[in-house]
Amino acid sequence: MKSRVQRGRQKFKELLQTCSQLQMDAVDNVIEYEMKDVQICRSCGLAK
Repeated sequence: MKSRVQRGRQKFKELLQTCSQLQMDAVDNVIEYEMKDVQICRSCGLAK
């Protein structure tokens, strides 16, 4: 896989982890997530 795709996936994962709690399985698939207790996420702008 191209390095820019891998880099983009890593940045997207980091963005999601700033405003939510992710639970991953052994092969890095998201199996559960929960929004953190933040009124408005500064990274993505999502409101709770």
